[in-house]
Amino acid sequence: MSKNENCAEVLCSIMKENPRQVTTFIEYGALQALFDTFVATEDKMEKSFILQTLEELARDSKIAKYIVQYIDDLVQQLYTVFLHHADLRSDIMIFGMNIMKYLDNFEVDDFIMPMLNLDKFKDSSAIHLLSKIISYHQLSDEWLEENIWMYDQLSKLLDVNEKLCHNVINIFTNICKNKNSRLTKIVGKGIWNSSCRTKLLEICFADVMNISDLITDAGESENTDKPNTFEILSLSIDCMSLLENISRQIRYDDNYKVEFTSHEVNLFQLAIHQNILWFPLDILNNLAFCTNLPAMISSEHMLSLCEQQTECKLSKVTHIIFYHIIHTNSDILKFQAFASSRACQKTIKKILLKRKYDNKNIDILNRIQSFLQLTPISETYKKRIQEQIIDILKKNKIETQLMKEGIDIEYPDEFKCPITQEIMENPIVASDGISYEKEAYLQYISHGNRTSPLTRETLDTQICVSNKNLKKRIRDYSEDIYNKFQKKQIHCE
Repeated sequence: MSKNENCAEVLCSIMKENPRQVTTFIEYGALQALFDTFVATEDKMEKSFILQTLEELARDSKIAKYIVQYIDDLVQQLYTVFLHHADLRSDIMIFGMNIMKYLDNFEVDDFIMPMLNLDKFKDSSAIHLLSKIISYHQLSDEWLEENIWMYDQLSKLLDVNEKLCHNVINIFTNICKNKNSRLTKIVGKGIWNSSCRTKLLEICFADVMNISDLITDAGESENTDKPNTFEILSLSIDCMSLLENISRQIRYDDNYKVEFTSHEVNLFQLAIHQNILWFPLDILNNLAFCTNLPAMISSEHMLSLCEQQTECKLSKVTHIIFYHIIHTNSDILKFQAFASSRACQKTIKKILLKRKYDNKNIDILNRIQSFLQLTPISETYKKRIQEQIIDILKKNKIETQLMKEGIDIEYPDEFKCPITQEIMENPIVASDGISYEKEAYLQYISHGNRTSPLTRETLDTQICVSNKNLKKRIRDYSEDIYNKFQKKQIHCE
């Protein structure tokens, strides 16, 4: 045993007896001696012993902080060992987990990410290491986009035949249950915008697919690790829970909108057709806002969904059924029973109060108006939709005429939202006394922002009052210009 190896052994003993003395040894160069020996020795056993010593030392937070001070010198050495000694990779990643809390984002990119990229998550330690990165570091959307390969690699493990499948789902689930909404959204976006989404849906609906297609044929060899039906059912329910958490977080956020593939839509239709008992209907409702699902699911399946539910459960799917009706050319009369349900009436009231429809949605408003004729909803809501349609048609006519005459409308800055810099259509007043576009403001605070974009004062996020006066002034502004233009034309004639 070498001198430096003895040093490692002594450090371990001292740490167990009195951890406070370890820092003194480190200050006198014991840690550097360990690093030097780790690089110089060709003996695998010796490398493994020193690595395990570092791993054990790093469990103490004070010692871990000392180790991180030397990490720049150690990075290349550890990566070289990681590259050439596959049997030591797990130990190196566990060491990385122990010091993760004290690494900055640059050190994560230089030290941890190259190892994960090389390992491709073949080791369970790599999966746990990723969970530590996400837990301890303020990762940006840009970082997520640069490292989207992680999710594509993890998706390869999302297979019922993979031993690590349950590990990946558990880690995703634990993160997406985190109280940190920003963290949940970042991870949710990674899952949502990668091949993980399709794999999770396939596992969700494994019971309605041919299970034998999901389980690899073992051939002549006896595969004792082959999952049974109960294990697949357990994975399905876990995936359902995970997707429900993600869909709840992202349902109103335009940044997370995705287009489902025909294969994914078929999975949903299979689930509806088979009427899976544990299928969380809330997922369908949440996905009504941020996907093309309402338009992709056939009217037959939507009608089947209506017929399957009791009045109580129908409330869980009213959004997606309603959005299907107004976004497709389906026969509205077929949904008359749904239109007269109490669940439908409550949903429509909420949508008419909260959702906005601009000049691109005139067809949708016409379908809403047609659908409302089937419902016993009060005349107040029917009149509200009619007024929106009249306003939009009037606005379109004015803007079209002015464009023909080559007149560009220059709106005052006070009509522009400070966040989007676009003309507001549904202005509200926040606690800082400034008007914002409602959807832009709600999205701004949903990302954890609690200071005013202009004054930087703390916002009271409970205050969000509709600015009807400003809305009327914006609507009347272009009309005034049009009226002045018409008077000028008459005068010239």
